[in-house]
Amino acid sequence: MESMLTCLRQLNSVKHTVLIAGDLNLPHVDWKFMHTAATDEIHVHFLAFASEFGFTQCVTESTRVDNILDIIHIVTECNVLALVGSSNHDSVLFKLFMPDNGSNDKWKFCPCLRL
Repeated sequence: MESMLTCLRQLNSVKHTVLIAGDLNLPHVDWKFMHTAATDEIHVHFLAFASEFGFTQCVTESTRVDNILDIIHIVTECNVLALVGSSNHDSVLFKLFMPDNGSNDKWKFCPCLRL
């Protein structure tokens, strides 16, 4: 976990928009309040990283049973369009608005992506 977070910290130092997406299996995180009752290294360290760098969890509905296991973390606008069941996790369909060519003045729409 620590080597992944080291890599993400380095990636986050660039000027470009950073998107972290995938199934991180962090079922004990309350993404709405950025809190976890879990004490294991994975939950605690990833949540601290997300808070430190201002990442927002775009997925707000359960993707597997009662848990949000699939995450989309970004420091910009992201709208989840749908959760589509296709496996033991629901797929997440989302769209992004990101700065165009590093400029905060112009924004471009990134078409729908599926996680």
